[in-house]
Amino acid sequence: MSETRAFSTETRACRLGTMHSICVVEDEAAVASRLCLGLKRCGFDVALATDGEAAIELATSREFALILLDLGLPRRSGFDVLKALRNRTRAPIIVLTAQLDLASRMQSFEDGAVDWIGKPFFLEELVVRMRLRLGAATVAAPSSVELGGALLDVGRGTVHCAGVDVGLTRTEHGLLKYLLDRGGRAVTRRQLADEVLAADGDVTDRTVDSHVSRLRKKLGPAGAAITTVWGIGYRLVLPTRQASA
Repeated sequence: MSETRAFSTETRACRLGTMHSICVVEDEAAVASRLCLGLKRCGFDVALATDGEAAIELATSREFALILLDLGLPRRSGFDVLKALRNRTRAPIIVLTAQLDLASRMQSFEDGAVDWIGKPFFLEELVVRMRLRLGAATVAAPSSVELGGALLDVGRGTVHCAGVDVGLTRTEHGLLKYLLDRGGRAVTRRQLADEVLAADGDVTDRTVDSHVSRLRKKLGPAGAAITTVWGIGYRLVLPTRQASA
């Protein structure tokens, strides 16, 4: 079957596009060009990586609503990329691959994929599956959460430990909200620097660590919920009922 059948864009599904930011990981130039063009015509904002190392760098450099990942990549395999991204991003990952064997399919799900589509594929079907995953990913993060005896009301910007209000700075509140919004997923120091501390100018990893350390101390016992993810950054460990799926 010709892969060109995957890229027809004259469909109702494509006309329903909104500006979701999508990361496409595909090393074959012709497929990447057609796929990116098709998704852009459907209303998506698309960024492309053409090898495994570039995919990890791109997918962790900014927030994406969804990642489309080929498995047969140079420099680093798609399976390695899946494992690397599993705890670094909240974006659901859909595998697009010519590896049609059951073992590859099962391995994809075990390594963190939320869906799997074999090549060649219809763009219409891909967009519908993307819509389903994007809808599931837009569940709002809780505005408040209880951790270790502390009530964190992020919506109001207040934290109470044993009934006593803990005064947070603007930066500390921003850090806490950013971690909570990620639903218990790991975030990199660079993400925290760019998304929360950008107003402070050129921020180093040590600066991020200092802010997180002060936040932990202010939260008291609840500060232990902000855990260090070695080699990556930090995550806020949520109670099971409040963590994202």
